[in-house]
Parts: sequence; structure tokens; C-alpha cells
Amino acid sequence: MSDNLKIRKLVRTFLVLLSTCFIIIMGWILVDCFTTKNNATDKVISYRVKDNLDYSVTLKDNQFYTDEEAREKNLYVTSLLDTLQLNFDYNLSGSKFFAADYNYKVVLSLTAKDGEDVVWEYEEEALTRVDESVKDVIEVSINEIVNIDLSHLYNMANTYYEMTDYPVVLDIDVIVNNNLKVNGYTDSVQDREVLSVSIPITEKVVSIEKSLDKDYNKKVFHQYEVNESFNIYLFIVSGILFLILVPITIRSYIALFNLINLDDYSRKLKKLKTRYKDVLNIVKTKPDFDKKEIYEVLTCNELFSIACDKDIDINYYEKSKGKESWFYVVDKKDVYIYYLALDYEHIKLSSKGSVKLNKKKKKSK
Repeated sequence: MSDNLKIRKLVRTFLVLLSTCFIIIMGWILVDCFTTKNNATDKVISYRVKDNLDYSVTLKDNQFYTDEEAREKNLYVTSLLDTLQLNFDYNLSGSKFFAADYNYKVVLSLTAKDGEDVVWEYEEEALTRVDESVKDVIEVSINEIVNIDLSHLYNMANTYYEMTDYPVVLDIDVIVNNNLKVNGYTDSVQDREVLSVSIPITEKVVSIEKSLDKDYNKKVFHQYEVNESFNIYLFIVSGILFLILVPITIRSYIALFNLINLDDYSRKLKKLKTRYKDVLNIVKTKPDFDKKEIYEVLTCNELFSIACDKDIDINYYEKSKGKESWFYVVDKKDVYIYYLALDYEHIKLSSKGSVKLNKKKKKSK
């Protein structure tokens, strides 16, 4: 391969790679204009949750306490607890209008453990699950009052305790599940809250805690303010560059393919001229095959064998420089020819008609 051809191939390869990279980048920008938020301001949308769980305990008629309702942080005989009134408030407020699918319930569970292992468990719902759905709201509020029969739960737990000697704990769980979706935002966020009260119900005495509170903020949503004019400008520029680069890249690929073929053609031609230099006769003018029978051979070795049998030289004619060469032997009215060309399937002779190259021998009309 000549130095000039090497340089041309390197240049073409570089252009193909460069234009291909630009096409990929422009294509990505075009898609990006539709799927992401370019030149946008990221604003965080937050929501706030405020929970409050408050309960009061009434006592059975007894000779020890004068109050009907247990006082906070005082100790009371567990068997004298009668009912528990649970009052819970849940408030979720957002910095932007949202939709929400939420549910809540109150679950009572009695649990006995041997170390870390649960050996007995009983569960019931003091408040059956409530399902709600809202749209275009700025806040969600829940307020429920639930009455719980502590006497019934104490009797059940104490019966098991006396039989097994495993202490039992009463857990009162308020469970709120919230599925939030801010208007204009595709994703949703799950929020789950559990407020719990635990009472060691088989202990002789218990202390009463009046309330539990939670108050926190969460920043979970991202809202983007998009510069639409910038996106349109970017889309137009990218589209024009994409349309310009595609045909350039296609032409570069074709040119590179032709250079590769030219390199292969040049190497084959050089090899044949070197191998058969002793019997090769170079012809400067185009041969006249008119009124001759033309036979195509598929290899130059076959042509060489014919030349040896007939004891004549092989003629070489370069029909098109760097594209097509003929190696042929003329024996009276017969011509045996081998074609070497970049575009082998489209070779045509200027004699009467054309030669079909898919068969080994074919007479011209």
C-alpha cells in the first residue's frame, strides 16, 4: 500500500469515527429534549407530618382510688383498669397540591416471649382498616377516637400468664399508610406511620403515659421549572446538525469502504504482476476483442496454465487505473481472460454484448 493510500485511509477512518460520534451526541440531545428537563431549576417539594396519640384510662369501681380516670405517670393496679379511650390525630401537609390514597387502622396485640422468641400471640383490630382517596388537596387530616376494653384483654392475658408464667405485653398500634402523588409529578411516595402504646398488662401495677407526639418534615419530591424556549432552540440546532451529519457520515463510510477495496485490489495486482513478470506482456492500448470468442477464467493460475499449454505470453492491460485490470491470452480467435476489479460484478466489455461472470466459460453473442 502506498503512503498516500495509507494517509487517505487514516483520514477517512478519523472522519467516520468523528462524524459517528457527533451523530450519536446530536441524537442523544434530540431525545433528551423530550425526556429530561434541560436548563431547568430544581425545586424541592416537601411535606410535613404531625402525629399525636393521646389516651385516657378509666378505672373500675374500687376502694383504693377515688378518681374515675387514671392520672398520668401514676401507678395503678393492672386488674383495676377498665377501658382505654384512644384519641389520635394525623396531619400531613404539602408545599404543593397533591393526591393521596391512604388507609389507617388500630391493631391490638397480646404477645408473650421466652427471651427473644414469641411463644404466644393474639391480635385483633380495634378499628377496622379505613380507606380514603383525595385529589387536589394541600393537606390530609385524620382524627379518630377508639374505645378499647382493657378488662377483656387483661383477663385473656392473665389466664395465659397463670398457665405458663410467661409475661404478656399489650401493644396498641395506630398504623397509617399514605401514597402521595404531587400534581404534575409522575412518581409517587409512600409514607407509613406507626404510633404505638405498650402496656405490660400482666404486671401487678402499671404507669399511665398520656400522649405521644411526632412532628417532622420530609423533602422527597423534585419539581423542575423548564426553560421551554431553550429546549426548542436546542432541538432545532441539534436537528439541523443531525440532518447535515447523516449524509456526510454515509458518504464517509462509502469512501472508506472503497479505500479498503482499493487497498485489496492494489495488493492483488502487485502480487500477480510480481508472480508472472517473466511471461507478462504489458499492453498500453485497449485490446480489440471484436469477432473473437471470449472465455472467462476464474483464477490467474488457470490463465497461466493455458498460456503454458499454448506457449504464449499473458497480456496485461489496465483498463481503469486503480479500479480494473485485464489479464488475457489471445489464441487465434479465442480469448481467455481473467478480470481483477474493485467492482467485479459490474465489468462490461466493449465487444458485442457483455460477459456474464458467474459462469466459467461463456461465448459472446
